[in-house]
Amino acid sequence: MKKSFTFIELLVVITIFALLTMIAVSLTNPIQQFKRSWDSKRKNNFSTMRNVLEDFYNDKGRYPKASEICYNIASSPRTDKYDKTACTCNICGKNSNSPSFSPYLQTLICDPQSPNQEYLYDFDCSQDNPSWYRIYTNISITADSSDIRELGCQYGCGPAPDFSFNYAVTSGQTDIERSTEKCSAVRLYQKDDYNNCNICKSPNGGDICQYGILDIYASYPCVTPCLP
Repeated sequence: MKKSFTFIELLVVITIFALLTMIAVSLTNPIQQFKRSWDSKRKNNFSTMRNVLEDFYNDKGRYPKASEICYNIASSPRTDKYDKTACTCNICGKNSNSPSFSPYLQTLICDPQSPNQEYLYDFDCSQDNPSWYRIYTNISITADSSDIRELGCQYGCGPAPDFSFNYAVTSGQTDIERSTEKCSAVRLYQKDDYNNCNICKSPNGGDICQYGILDIYASYPCVTPCLP
């Protein structure tokens, strides 16, 4: 008599095959695994810093100066897109010049790809007591990243004119500098599956734009995107 596989035996075989496939994928694409690990670290770092800097603010009534959080000297003041006076410097607790941030953190955060990539601390330098901050970095895996799109950084964020970052955390008292402007037009446009530029918002037709999913444009022929 011909012996057939039982359901349990088939399930075991399928499970083993799935595990072997996952192992093969990870071995054939280790760079992607590294990138995912780096991005997870960056997001955790930024979540930590948001909480720590609010504790700092609650204690001192201000956010850190460059000398209290950065390993290098702050840049010259600039006027940002919102007419705020801002300066920048870099954070990395592993750098020998990094200041102590005790008791808030035993060691300041550091980008997992440091020194090739460093966190940028952008802060209020209009006065001796900074009233706001932004911290910028770059996420490695950008394809279909909802985090980047939610921040409006899919076309670049950070100090002008470079806008060379795609991820950020802020004090909530200021806005992220973005390479694109907010959509203020009466009519808005989106591209369809055939790359045709069509109206998705108008006074007569209402608003059917797919915000957060597709790029939105303030004018025809869908060249320069804007943010909702």
